Parts: sequence; C-alpha cells; structure tokens
Amino acid sequence: MDTHNYDIPLLSSPSARTVPGVCRKGSLLFGAVLMLFLGSLSEGRATVVAAVVDDSGFDDYALLAKAGNLNINNLTVNGDSGFVGVSSLQGFNNDVFKGDVSYTTSSFGLNNNTVTGSTEKDTSIATAFSAAQTFSSTLNTFKSTQSAIGNFTNGVTIAGDGGLNVVSLNGANAQGVITLTGGANDIFYINVSSNNLNLTGVVLNWVKAENVYWNIVNGSTSNLSGDLSGTFLAYNNSTLSISNSTLSGAVFGSSLNINNVTITALPVDMTTTALVPEASSYAALGVFAAFLAGSSVLRWWKSRQREASALPLDTAAA
Repeated sequence: MDTHNYDIPLLSSPSARTVPGVCRKGSLLFGAVLMLFLGSLSEGRATVVAAVVDDSGFDDYALLAKAGNLNINNLTVNGDSGFVGVSSLQGFNNDVFKGDVSYTTSSFGLNNNTVTGSTEKDTSIATAFSAAQTFSSTLNTFKSTQSAIGNFTNGVTIAGDGGLNVVSLNGANAQGVITLTGGANDIFYINVSSNNLNLTGVVLNWVKAENVYWNIVNGSTSNLSGDLSGTFLAYNNSTLSISNSTLSGAVFGSSLNINNVTITALPVDMTTTALVPEASSYAALGVFAAFLAGSSVLRWWKSRQREASALPLDTAAA
C-alpha cells in the first residue's frame, strides 16, 4: 500500500500542536472532505467545528473538471486530472496531461491531446467533486475575520494573523497582484464575489500555497493570469478564466476557460490542517473522524480485492 507520513498541526492561533497521521494516495478529494459549521459566531470570527484538508486529495488531482462549460486549450498539467461526465476531450486542443487521467463515463476519447500516464474509469471522482463543492459552499458561509476588500486597481496586500483568515473580495473593480503575508500556520479562505476580478499574480510571503483557497462564489467571473498559487474552486454557476499563467496548486470547477496555462500539483507530502473545535463540538467531530476513517478503510479494502483478483489463483489463495 502506497502511504505517506505527515504531521497534522491542530491550529489554535497563534500557537500550534502536532499529532502524527498517515494518508493514502488515492483517497477521495479532501479525504471526502466535509466542513462542519455550527453557524455560531464569536468576536467576529466564525466558530468552526472542523476544516480538514487532506493532502491525498490534492496529491491525486491538479485539475478536477465536470461537464459544463469547459474551454481548455494549450494546457499542461503536472499532476493527475479527473473528469466528471466528460466522455471526450473533443474541443480541447494541444493539452498535455503529465500524470494519470481518471473519468466517470463508459469511454473516454483523448482526441489528439496527450496523456503521459494512465487513463482509467473511476466513478469515485464524482463523489470527490461533490465533496469539493460542499467545501466551497461552506466556505461561503463563513464570516470574514477582517474587513472586506472592495475596489483596488493596483493590487492589494492581505496580512494573516497566524491562524484562520477568512477574507471577502467584493469590489466591483479589483485588479492587480494580490500579496498574502503571514507564516506557515496561516490559512487563507478567500471568498471572491467580485464580478470583475482581474488577478494578475499571487505573491506569498512566508505563506504555504497549500493553505490558500480561492473560492469563486455567487455566480461571479474571475480572470486570472501571471504566477498564481493556491487552490481555485469555481462552483455554483461561477466561472474561472485563466490565461498565460503558471499555477502552483489545483483547479476545480465546471465552468472553466483555460488557455496557455501550466498547472503544477502541490507537493505530495503537504500538511493536513485542522482547526481546533470548541469543546461542545467534539462529539460531532468524532462522528466525522469515524466517517473519514471508514471511507479510507473501505477504499483500501476494495483496492486489495482488485489486487487479489489480478493474481494467479494459487498466489491469491496463499
């Protein structure tokens, strides 16, 4: 079994504790992530039950797209890709997938695009896509931890506080490079409702790319270019347009316009982060943890069954 060891920092701003953990490459996106949110607010900050980001999900997918409005040309993906409800890459041009490609349909046509890894049917990516959509919807319910950012025409700098930073970009005119400053323990959830975001780059000052999430919400459209970092989610009728860009992270959505872009998956052994829940929420967290554990065990057992069925009869019996 292919496993990776990692530490899980439980963040309680500004300090952090670590506990050991293990993950398996190939588990569902975000480990079938579900963000539990009780809806109570304290001192302007959302009370979070648990926000779990499983590195195995990011390890598996640099691109996860669902049939809808997909215009993808001159794309290079350094990592694995998944397509939900997409039976053919017809209309995709000059794309190179330097990793494995998974799909949910009965067949899958490459149409002269290039895949250097394997192509295989894997219906579990539909569940992964839905889990990421739930993640996106829940992020959008969080109350900002700092003042909303409105219009800007020459970029903006957003400073972290050493823990969870929930930021709203809602200006009618937002343009330029966004700089995120902080440290290794800073997590940025950036809800973008601006319908005219023209992001020309992302600069990270001591912030980890795997701790940055750009959540395109409320049916808005974002135009991105330049050097980008983080995970970009475009769900709920939102559109993400990326051109002439190098992106370190991942892209998920069903309305994607991508041209002349290179996406490079984040490192395999990324940190999985979990925000410390309130004491009253540990029971709910226990149920959630049991769900994640059960999902991982079930997936591992199915993989072992597939491996056993591929062996000669006498070897399998042994």
